[in-house]
Amino acid sequence: DWWRTGTEAMQALQSRRYILMRLGQTLESMGDYEGAIAQYRRVTSEHSGSSTASEASLRIRRLEPRIKATAERSAAEGESPQDGDE
Repeated sequence: DWWRTGTEAMQALQSRRYILMRLGQTLESMGDYEGAIAQYRRVTSEHSGSSTASEASLRIRRLEPRIKATAERSAAEGESPQDGDE
């Protein structure tokens, strides 16, 4: 009976990993890169050593430059004079 409990626990972990990754992917597709990175970081911390954590790490490295570029673009737009402010 302990084996069944162990199997169920493993399935729950796999399901949680899958759900966190899907949530991250959904947020990423919606353009919420910061939210996606937060979910991917949860995968890497809660499921380190798994292939899913490796994939999450790759996605984080790919998204971080996008967040930086978006922040720089927003800062540049905020510094430019608005219509009628001159």
